[in-house]
Amino acid sequence: MSVTSESRDFEPAGPDQLVPAPESTRILLRARRDLTKHASPAAVAQKNLIGNNSGNTIFTHAVHRVVSTAGAQVSVDAAPENVARAGEINEKYDQYIVPLANAFRPSFVESLDKYSALIEQLKIPVVIVGVGVQLNAESNNPERLEPVRQNIDRFMRAVLKRSPSVGVRGETTYNYLRSIGYSDD
Repeated sequence: MSVTSESRDFEPAGPDQLVPAPESTRILLRARRDLTKHASPAAVAQKNLIGNNSGNTIFTHAVHRVVSTAGAQVSVDAAPENVARAGEINEKYDQYIVPLANAFRPSFVESLDKYSALIEQLKIPVVIVGVGVQLNAESNNPERLEPVRQNIDRFMRAVLKRSPSVGVRGETTYNYLRSIGYSDD
């Protein structure tokens, strides 16, 4: 049963009738590793705990700090993208946050497809932070992404079914997504 503003039986709740907010939001944050746990420089190097990119580690750590509020239980997801985990994620978490950098590129298409497959099975909100196209100084032409356009489109459609927007990394990505049919709406 639902109550709308047009219901004649509706009476606004008084202070003693308010339903308390949930104690916390269970957030699953995609990260290479849990940055709240110490790792020695030797372990970082030996196990490649930064995934060959310290910038992504710093970015993910910043996202972790932003979402780590008093009302949030943040768990780090360092497991590979796997559609078989969708049921577990849906059951245990209220939100899935994925910080990405230059994910729209041919060399990342296999991982992008795995993310798409997983996200298509999620029933919880999915927040994408900072996804971007990867072009280079020699060829800043987005036509280089044509071989992976369908993969990018699949990913975008999957996320936008679970979130009102996608956080992009800069004007180049914004313009590229607009050029393939995505709008500010």
